[in-house]
Amino acid sequence: MVLSNGDAAVTEVMQTLQLTVNRILEPAIPCDASDDRLPLMARSVHEYVASLSAPWLRKYNVLYSRQHVFPDEIWCAIWNETDLNTRVAVIHVCAHWRRLALETSTLWARLNIGPWFFRQEDSTGDSQVVLMRILSLSSSHPLSITIHQPDQASAELFATFLAACLDDQRHRIVALRLTGLGHFLCHELVKRLLVMPVLKFFTVEEGDWTSGYPWALSTQDDLDWPVLERLELSDDLRWPLPMYRANVTLPRARVLSMRFDSVDDITSAVTACPQLEDLHIRVSRHGITLDPSFSRTLCQGIDRIANVTIDRCTPALEHWYTGNFDHERHQQLFLQYDYATYPACTIFSGLQSPIIQISFNLAESDQLVIRARDFTNRKRQVTVTFDEAHAPGVMSNLAPQLLVQEVKRVIVDAPVLHAVGDTLWTPACDTLLLRVASQADVFILSGRGSMLGFTCVTTVWIQALEDNLVLPLDIADAFLRRIRGGNSVLKRLIIDGLALNGDPSNLNSFADSVIHRGEVVKTHSDMPAPRVEPECEDPNGELAAEVLNLRRPRNESP
Repeated sequence: MVLSNGDAAVTEVMQTLQLTVNRILEPAIPCDASDDRLPLMARSVHEYVASLSAPWLRKYNVLYSRQHVFPDEIWCAIWNETDLNTRVAVIHVCAHWRRLALETSTLWARLNIGPWFFRQEDSTGDSQVVLMRILSLSSSHPLSITIHQPDQASAELFATFLAACLDDQRHRIVALRLTGLGHFLCHELVKRLLVMPVLKFFTVEEGDWTSGYPWALSTQDDLDWPVLERLELSDDLRWPLPMYRANVTLPRARVLSMRFDSVDDITSAVTACPQLEDLHIRVSRHGITLDPSFSRTLCQGIDRIANVTIDRCTPALEHWYTGNFDHERHQQLFLQYDYATYPACTIFSGLQSPIIQISFNLAESDQLVIRARDFTNRKRQVTVTFDEAHAPGVMSNLAPQLLVQEVKRVIVDAPVLHAVGDTLWTPACDTLLLRVASQADVFILSGRGSMLGFTCVTTVWIQALEDNLVLPLDIADAFLRRIRGGNSVLKRLIIDGLALNGDPSNLNSFADSVIHRGEVVKTHSDMPAPRVEPECEDPNGELAAEVLNLRRPRNESP
């Protein structure tokens, strides 16, 4: 059956799909009726299939509706939406799924194991059998495993599983992600995991290490990971100490994320990873040791890294980084400050190319995110995140750094508009995109009569991030007067996603061209009729792409 675009055809396909799954699951009732958990698991598979959307079905186009099997793509899609608990339960009661699952290695390509698996009293009878079969299947197909923290009582089973993973002849584990398992992993076990023959990605999150150093028990140990491409570790795991790091080599590592206690740690890591593209520096909770006499001999090594992230950054570290490294060559540089620290903002002045666009966006946990972008060359981006309460002081630090720039576009969330508008560099701005996330943000726009510093702005774009927001005309009037401070009218005014509680033509006096919700309200006689697409304000589509990227609730991370 070939899917068409008509609703009737889609409905027919959905019904056929559900009937086929019903036929497959008919014999899935277990012999032991006392175990009422298993038929529930079997029914959950039916629910997954029934919930598949019409666009998803159109993607595969053809459905073998009169057979008791589906194309492999559909089986894999259903399978990938279930956790291991559901998979084991379903194949335990359904012969069709058992044959399919235990003979098709691709269905086990991504394995997500929760705490339940390591509790014998809760897992189904053949959990261990299934797991051993999975590992044997992975000998012909790459396997990605994520393990979530088991409880203390299941530590023995967990260790048995990892021991099976370490059998070089039985698997091709290419990715291993451990969450909250630090207190279950001894140093020797971590070392053995890292040298698995085909392991490319290794992640440890939320560990609970007592020593904070799992790499070596002897200075003679070689820490050679020739295949590893991605190494991401929790804050409890630091880069090897100087007495061990001479033997550290990661020739293929592209992503490195771990704790560093000193600048020497950072430069040592860069030296050990000649192919590094993404460096995530997790500064110790006790700070980082800076060497004022540091030599720039390793500068080229850090310069070549495309993306650098520094967690728990400090002003001293920012000054040191700006003074020693040509971060102009980074494509992305992220500085994450903690709640008690003001960013120095010197990182912005170090850019040789002009900053074309800068944005001020609120993120989760009352964090303010500043992004500076250069669209003239490689679209470089510098991002600084800090506590929103520090916004006035940070703006004071930022203003001198941006005086030498020619910032043309400013994107700002309404709650921090006043702090941004008081800075000295805003007169250079000709395009202002204002983001409004709630009705409370709308009322912020009226202000208290104070003027904002966007005296040269020619385009104002008010963007709603939520539906059903209303912009009263009196607030719009007050806001537009604050923006220009009584100067000449705007060239363009765009109000996107906000309803007005009056006639939009009442705003015609503020701009030569007015667009409300995609409709042209006014066009100046000397100007061609504006296009209503975002690209009309952004010939290269860059600002439009930024707007689409920012269409998210404020409590989501940027």
